[in-house]
Order: sequence, then structure tokens, then C-alpha cells
Amino acid sequence: MTPTSNGVTYAQEPAYLNSNTDMNLGAFNFNTTNLSCSLALPAAFVNNLAAGGEVGLFLTAIDPQIGFVFYSRQYAGLASTHPALVVSATAQPVLTGIAESGTNLVLSATNGVAGGTYYVLASTNLASPFNQWTPIVTNVLSAGGNFVMTVTNAAIINAPSPQFFILQTY
Repeated sequence: MTPTSNGVTYAQEPAYLNSNTDMNLGAFNFNTTNLSCSLALPAAFVNNLAAGGEVGLFLTAIDPQIGFVFYSRQYAGLASTHPALVVSATAQPVLTGIAESGTNLVLSATNGVAGGTYYVLASTNLASPFNQWTPIVTNVLSAGGNFVMTVTNAAIINAPSPQFFILQTY
């Protein structure tokens, strides 16, 4: 419970990094109590993960003027406020087909994850932020990686305004 200054300094970081094996997966802004970010996926990183190799994450400030504290050992606060690092990796679905069935739009995809929840979001404005798109179809996969989602009344000829769709996963 008494902070010390014996951690790794910014100037010492190069001694811990190996340019032959370490890969930069991205830089991220942190401005809330939760940080969620997508990592870059260099082929060597993905291949190592797929082969069951060891993977470590080295979190650091990007500038010597920026610092942060990540303290998780013997945390004295409430259990609900313990710091946590959660890393999850999921395959991205691939759209394999789009077809009309009457006034419905049928989306076929592969590479889904069993138990994963997939949404089709719609908007009449392609430039709208994703949190303003409307979820119109939800599908939870039970097994396998292929799935079909039917978007009702999405293929109406002469519709009053165009519709744009995004496939989102959680």
C-alpha cells in the first residue's frame, strides 16, 4: 500500500523489447474508467496464437511525459473495483451471400462463433455513428460457423429512403 519508484521507466523500455519478436498492436486513448480497443492483427501474431504459442502483452505509455499506474497485487479496495485486464479474441464473420426473398434481404455468412451474438444494424445515414444505428435482427449461433440472417422488408423497391446495413458481433 506504499507506492515506490522501482518500476520500469520509459527510458528502460528498449531493454525489455525485442524488435525480432515483439509487434506493435496499436496505440489507444484512455479517457474513461473502461478501455476497449481493437488490436492490430499482424500475420505473425495471428499465426503464433493459432499455433498455441505464448503471447504476452506489454502495456506502456507512448511518451516519456505520460505515465500510468497498473496495480493489481494485494489490492485493498472492494472486489468490484479491482483492476482487470480482459483480452478476448473472436473470428470476424465473412459475408458470403446477399439474396432477395420477396421483400426480405437474406444475408449468408461464415466464420461465426458458436454462442456468439450477431446483429444486423440499419441506418438511413451511412455517416451516422454506430451507436445511432438501429438493431433490426439478432441471431445467437448454436453450433458451427455458418449462419443466415433475414432482414424483413429490406428489399422494398422504391423505398422512401435508402437503408444501409452493418453486421455487428458481441
